[in-house]
Amino acid sequence: MIEGLECEGVRTAYSDSDSQGRTATYENWTVPSLGLMALVTASIPGSTYTGRIERLVRGEPDPALFAIPPDYAITELQDK
Repeated sequence: MIEGLECEGVRTAYSDSDSQGRTATYENWTVPSLGLMALVTASIPGSTYTGRIERLVRGEPDPALFAIPPDYAITELQDK
């Protein structure tokens, strides 16, 4: 469960072929019912990246987000 959503995950580890024993990992957790990634982590020795969904609000978005601004204008370009 991530942010209250049931997730499925896969973790893959890649090992260096030399004797150093360095390992890189990639982890991906998805929400099948919504078709989105909830958590992704990529790690190499010395560096890690993490992306995570937060504060997901399910439902219709506010229509104001899609309204044309009142000062919007269409301007015709003129040939030179």
